Amino acid sequence: MATRKRVALIYAYNENWIGGTYYIENLIAALATLRDSEQPELLIFCREPADADRLRQAVQYAHWSFRQFERRLSLPERIINKAAHLLTGKRPISSLYHDAELIFPLPTGWRHYFSRIPHHLYWIPDFQEHYLPAFFQAEEIQARKADQRLVLELARHIVFSSRAAQHDFNAIYPGSNLTQHILPFAVSHRADAPAATECLARYQLTGPYFICSNQFWKHKNHPVVLQAVAKLRDTHPQVQVVFTGKEHDYRNPSYFAELMVLRESLGVEAQTRFLGFIPRDDQQVLMASALAVIQPSLFEGWSTVVEDAKSMQVPLLVSDLAVHREQLQTYAAAGFFNPAQPEELAEAMHCALAGKLPAKPYTYRQDVARFGQEFMRIVHQITA
Repeated sequence: MATRKRVALIYAYNENWIGGTYYIENLIAALATLRDSEQPELLIFCREPADADRLRQAVQYAHWSFRQFERRLSLPERIINKAAHLLTGKRPISSLYHDAELIFPLPTGWRHYFSRIPHHLYWIPDFQEHYLPAFFQAEEIQARKADQRLVLELARHIVFSSRAAQHDFNAIYPGSNLTQHILPFAVSHRADAPAATECLARYQLTGPYFICSNQFWKHKNHPVVLQAVAKLRDTHPQVQVVFTGKEHDYRNPSYFAELMVLRESLGVEAQTRFLGFIPRDDQQVLMASALAVIQPSLFEGWSTVVEDAKSMQVPLLVSDLAVHREQLQTYAAAGFFNPAQPEELAEAMHCALAGKLPAKPYTYRQDVARFGQEFMRIVHQITA
């Protein structure tokens, strides 16, 4: 019987970038769909014990263990190190882990913790600071670009979630000799989600509604949704849009307050609901019950929201980005709109209200399986 691959994953619960948290949860869930003999042994590194507890609740996996970033040496190991240091000036036993073959996704700032793991796999989700610099502080742009240059210097392999992100990378850093891997991710949902009727009643949602589930970052482009609702209000007074997501953008702290001012000036308070950051199980129930999911973003690397809707076969109204076209090329129940034109979104919402969006059954489990299979193909290629 072949020995299981030993793969280290870094996991952290971070509401300021919840997509990164969900990414690791979804990767583990995808690996769990593989045949047992193909599943790797996972070493999960968490800084906080609470993060490990959360991951155990979110995902079930048969072959994993949890680690701190530095292990504690046993008493005999410390004695050996002390004696060796007195004799040779060196400590032969390291507190750093070395018992995995590959670490992913590795932040450059944490690489010293994993210097004894032979293979480092880096992931850059997107390059929006190069295209939308007005949404960032100058210091963060400099830090992100410096981190990317460090990846170019240190890495041998890099993962992108889309061909669109890979295209951006090669346009920004032409001539890179990194081995590039495309790994589109897929989402998995727990089977014990709340009942739809109970969940809808708890959030006091009645009647048909659209949902927009994005963190309130400026590039997520919430204003176009409010403007589209204002254009629909007279002909469709029943139109209702529910927003979920953490209502804070650390890059643009005034963004949510400005959005509330726009909401009032457009007179769409009665047609819009803001629920804040809600449990993921609740979010998925609300999405599954919606007329359509609206994804108005100005930039994405590969959208978790789009994958959530696909997994539940919910219609999508998305900004016309290359990555969204790539993500939805085999998913029929989708409409595209210019993210700078609320008129186009209003027309797409009108079609959804009239039941005119195309629909075709979609087998999403194949995407989840492909995510796990492709990740392991990359692991085997790198560690061969």
